[in-house]
Order: sequence, then structure tokens, then C-alpha cells
Amino acid sequence: MNIGIRVPWRNLGKHLYTYRLLFDDAPVEVSFKDINEFENEYIVDITSALEDIFSHILSLRIPIDVSHDSERNFELLEKAAYIASETLAENVVVSTRRGDLKEAWLEKIHELMSSYKLRLCFDLSQIPECCEKDLFETLKEMPRGVFKICYNIGKKALEGLSEEEILQDMASILGLLQIIYLSNVDENGLQVPPLSFNGRINMARLLEDIAEEIPSLCLIIDHSISPEQDYRELVRLREFILSLTEKE
Repeated sequence: MNIGIRVPWRNLGKHLYTYRLLFDDAPVEVSFKDINEFENEYIVDITSALEDIFSHILSLRIPIDVSHDSERNFELLEKAAYIASETLAENVVVSTRRGDLKEAWLEKIHELMSSYKLRLCFDLSQIPECCEKDLFETLKEMPRGVFKICYNIGKKALEGLSEEEILQDMASILGLLQIIYLSNVDENGLQVPPLSFNGRINMARLLEDIAEEIPSLCLIIDHSISPEQDYRELVRLREFILSLTEKE
């Protein structure tokens, strides 16, 4: 059962001891704020820090927009793939602003990720809703297993989707779906913890509806406040999801 928490890279130095104490064996996604933060760090510094603190890294979330088939982007993908391989991460998460990605560019990325036995997951947060279908159709034409989709529940709630529409959305891409970001927003559009009673989405009910699919997915809490609060939220969600899967 892969239920993890997003950990910002920039927070590791400030909360090193706390992260090591609370998240040693917890699945985590390590995220970088911007491209410069990732590009300017040495590979050895990243791998050493991650191996020292965490024993289960689900994914690296890198701020690369792969809609641009530039040499720089490919070099950054190579760096991310190498770090993921060294830290035994399973996924590399990137973004795209377009759905009609060039086939030759995708084949080049596919070959890179396949050589490291990694999945490349597309975060839909930056792509216009009208382009999502193009991306899904493009990825379905590629060999299965490498290219996957991340789905952010909070973002979809902000777009005005209901729980039923979110469920239909996820069902339509089930073969591509790899990571679900558990986030929520209140009526003012402000981010709240996933299971918050003030959330637009009844997360408990939604998770109940996808309980059968949970074992094959990565669930990541995308609501980082402090290591202590993140840990409490992780424990709460773990216990809730465990109760769901035990019913099956």
C-alpha cells in the first residue's frame, strides 16, 4: 500500500532531524520548487541527502516542462533518472503545457526511462483542460508501462468538478493512472488537509469509491505544512485507507 507524503527539497535542511525521525520508513515524494533549484544542486548532494534521510522514495517531482524538446530538458531528465535510480525511486514526475507532444521526442524520453526501469508520470496541473484529451490519446499510442499520469484531486475541485465527475475522470484514464495527489480546497479555494470537513470534496467517500484500485496506485498527500503535521495527516490517512482495503 503506497500512501506517501510530498516533501519539498528546500525543507530538508531546516528539518533534517525531524524528517529522519518521522519519515525514515514512510513513502515520500521529493519535490523541487523550480528548475534552478534542481539544476544547481550536485547529483551527489541530492542522492546523499535522500539516502541519509529516507528509505522509501516513491517519486521525484521535477519542475521540467517536457512540452519543450530541448537538449537542456533532456539533460535534466537524465539527471532526474540517474538520481531516481540511485535512490531506488519508482517514478519521475514532470509537467507539460501541451497535449500534442512530438512522437520522436517521446520515443527518446521513453528509451531513457526504460533504460533506468522507471516510470515517467505527467502532472496535469499545468496543462489546459482542453489539451488533456490530446495527451491521453498520445500516451495511449506509446508502449505501455513507462508513461503514466498523475491526478490532482484538489486541482480538479478548483476547476469545479464534483466528486462524481472526478471519479468518472479517473476511470477514463485508469490504464494510465499512477499517482493520485490527495489535496483538497475549501469554498474559498484555499488548500486544506485532504480529509478536512471544510473541503469541497468528501475525500473519505471518494477514497471509499476507489478502494478496489488503491493497491495498484500511489497516493501522495500534496499538502505540506510542517513535518509534524504532515506525519499526523499521513497516519490518519493510512489508518483510514487500511480500514477500506481490509473490507475488500
